[in-house]
Amino acid sequence: IQSRFFSKDSHTHISDLFQKGCLKMMLPKSDKPSIDAILLNTAGGIAGGDKLSVHVGLEPMAHVSLSTQTAERIYRSDEEFGQSQYYFDLAEMASFFWLAQETILFNQAKLKRQFEIHMSSTSTFLMIEPLVLGRMAMGEVINEVLLHDRWRLYRDGRLCFAENFGITDISKQRGAASLGTANAFANILFVSPNAESLECQIEESLTTQKIFAGYSLFDDMIVVRLVANDSYDMRKTLLRLIPIFTQSPPPPVW
Repeated sequence: IQSRFFSKDSHTHISDLFQKGCLKMMLPKSDKPSIDAILLNTAGGIAGGDKLSVHVGLEPMAHVSLSTQTAERIYRSDEEFGQSQYYFDLAEMASFFWLAQETILFNQAKLKRQFEIHMSSTSTFLMIEPLVLGRMAMGEVINEVLLHDRWRLYRDGRLCFAENFGITDISKQRGAASLGTANAFANILFVSPNAESLECQIEESLTTQKIFAGYSLFDDMIVVRLVANDSYDMRKTLLRLIPIFTQSPPPPVW
């Protein structure tokens, strides 16, 4: 998918949209000045050898949120990795919220993901990425999974955030210093000139006994980490956090 949005008369409009293959971008009608788009994978998940790419560009003053229609499923692969790449480009005073629902990793799943963000120091960016190891309700046990995540964020052309995250041996992630007995975790990245003003609300929202959570605040950025035994408890926490970051209710698909 390749898409681009612009602002006119205080409303955001789409100027370009190219989509090919299993990925589709849906644009529900709304009277809101911003656009709440939905990303749909008609294949129903990602298997070994799949390669998906999403490009989103925002011109000055454009405001867009992009959510996935449902949880993304990563299926077992005996050989190749499934791959997905995301490129987000935000001009001055633009805001973009990537509100992905859970990515479910099945046993022996293999996934490589790359996120690259270029933004202005006056723009606002939110990225929520929850992951779940199997489905507890189905009695699924994850013994083997390979995950490689690469995040890079540039602000006014300067690299401001870089993270490589991966799981190569699930048994080594079961210590007290990592996942422990948890089967769900989420990473959140928020970048905005007003990031510091949200600290008290975020700290209050993370006060619960059902998840482990922490956050860091630095250089107009907030990084939040969530770990939970049950993905439902993690989801409830995310639903509390989304309105704090976006100043609007969670998308209806959530």
